[in-house]
Amino acid sequence: HEAFRVFATMNPGTDVGRSRLSKAMRSRWSTVWTEGQTMADITQIMAERYQDAIPLPMLRDLITAHEELYQAAEVGDLGRSNGRMTFTLRNLFRVAERIKTFRGDIDDAPLLRREVEEVYVDGLWDPVERQQAQDLLDAVLPLSHAPYAELKVEQTPERFTIGDVSIERRPGSHPLTPSEEAMLILTPRTKKALYKIAKAAAMKENISLIGERASGKTAIAKMYAMLRGLPYQRQGVCRETDLSSLIGSYDHRGFVERPLLQSFRSDGDGGVFVADEWNLANAAIKERLNSVLDNERQLAVVEKAGSEIVEAHADYVFIATGN
Repeated sequence: HEAFRVFATMNPGTDVGRSRLSKAMRSRWSTVWTEGQTMADITQIMAERYQDAIPLPMLRDLITAHEELYQAAEVGDLGRSNGRMTFTLRNLFRVAERIKTFRGDIDDAPLLRREVEEVYVDGLWDPVERQQAQDLLDAVLPLSHAPYAELKVEQTPERFTIGDVSIERRPGSHPLTPSEEAMLILTPRTKKALYKIAKAAAMKENISLIGERASGKTAIAKMYAMLRGLPYQRQGVCRETDLSSLIGSYDHRGFVERPLLQSFRSDGDGGVFVADEWNLANAAIKERLNSVLDNERQLAVVEKAGSEIVEAHADYVFIATGN
């Protein structure tokens, strides 16, 4: 078609795991190098996007915290154990959207510190690096009290509430919804993890549960599904896992959908999908599921005859676990 255009996006060939395009292939493209945003750019973007919802001093404090953590990651002080880490506008938008949602329930200063910690610091795996990040935040966002000291859990037939997060429970029953046997003893650490899962799910964020073996990652995810009344499906992932085991494939019955697609599709049942040991997944799976994990929340099911664009269910929750 005369209006058909192909846009190819990629990271530089110098990035780990990337290959350089041949000269012949590169000659077929008009290349546009997209530069990262400066701090002035980021300030302008955040001010124009959130000035009606978040006070400007609070936005400035958020941007200052972002810049401190960004610079620490760029020089390698943070993220060494993760391979490499960078903080982007995605992190800023995530914190800002949380502030818009929860502002008014607690004072601005502890709210900002709490959300920056959850979005930025919780992504660091190494305890030493986490403490370094906390020390940086102590200088720019002083914390006056522990934000998780009094987390109350309440359940009614209609809603599940923990702290300042309140979510509707799905009525009725589903064969894949965990029974009440999935309920755990709510120790302070368990409540804190449950609170963070509930909040991230309420904000339509993908959830990564990182912890040592037998630390209860999948058990907490299963409990969350039970408390919400949602179907729960769990699939182990390793380097040999292929896309057909997550999405689907043909057999004598026709196209058979697998757990991820069953949970994901908007005209299905939704629910909690747990990708167990996600950090063992091969590159092909991670790249293919980018659109599922991105804000688009779409999946092109090319495995199916004629293909299909599937939109995410309102109650779809993706939880990845890893050591």
